[in-house]
This record gives sequence, C-alpha cells and structure tokens, in this order.
Amino acid sequence: MDYLIDANVVMSMLITGKASYYTLAKHFRFYLPSYALFELNEYKDVLFKQSRLQPSEVRDFARRLFPLLRIVPSLAIDPENHERAAMLTKSIDPKDQEYLALALQLDAVFLSRDKPLISGIKKNSFRNAMMFDEFLRGL
Repeated sequence: MDYLIDANVVMSMLITGKASYYTLAKHFRFYLPSYALFELNEYKDVLFKQSRLQPSEVRDFARRLFPLLRIVPSLAIDPENHERAAMLTKSIDPKDQEYLALALQLDAVFLSRDKPLISGIKKNSFRNAMMFDEFLRGL
C-alpha cells in the first residue's frame, strides 16, 4: 500500500530522530509532494529548535531518511486531481491541496498529524485518510 505523508509527519520524524521512523520508511512506501520540501525549509529553524537532537544529528538523520521517501513534483499530478483536492481543502486549509492531489493521483492513504485537516476532508467525503498516530497504533 502507498502512503502520502504530510510535512508535519516528516517534521516529527526529524524532531525526534527515532530510529523506528527510519525503519518504518524502509518498510513502507511513503510519498511527499515536492511542496513539502518548501514547507520543511520554511520551518527548519523551528525544527532545529524543537529537536531533541543536535543540529548535526538532525541533518544526518535527514540524509538517511530522505532517500527512502518518494518525492513527486506537482507536474506529475493530473489537473482533475488538483481540482478535486482544491474542493476538499478549500474550507479547511488550501495549503494542503498539494498533498490531497497527490494522494488522489496515487490512490494512497493520506497520513497527517493535523487533526482538523483529517476531520475536515473526511467530512468532505475523502475517506482515504488517517492520523499518523492511528497508523502507528495499527502496526
């Protein structure tokens, strides 16, 4: 099964630096839209500040983690999926459109730590989504 992960999931992986996340990324197909890289860079100062690791350890963890993630550019997503994602996220958070569009494109389960987003898209009839912690508990 394919999984689309939100940048907040990646941030929590980098903040904690738990080896189990690295192992998890080796065993599951996790996808990210290229937009997630922009978000991660935008919040990198927060990430380094909140991390339990030294900055050099965060960078090392990222260098080991990112080759295991599949990053897909927006141009690989069909316009219909962008449009449907825009409708799903319009009343919640339009910034999350790119994640939903790629999840639709790949028919992947969308995993996030954003409870209002998951609740909102489910109310808008997108059922292929779950909280990341729920995914972890199901392992």
